[in-house]
Amino acid sequence: MEELRLDEDFMQNEFNTERLSDYLSRIGSKALTQRVKRLLKVYDLKLLNLPTHDRP
Repeated sequence: MEELRLDEDFMQNEFNTERLSDYLSRIGSKALTQRVKRLLKVYDLKLLNLPTHDRP
């Protein structure tokens, strides 16, 4: 993930985590959610409504 070399300023100041959360909920992919968790950890970002994809 770190090898993507995303712009640190963009990730900290302009990256729209609310929109990302909405997309993750709509897509419903557990694998994508795990990748996003890693991305957020690398850039020390918070996503309040991260989907859990728990199945009953």
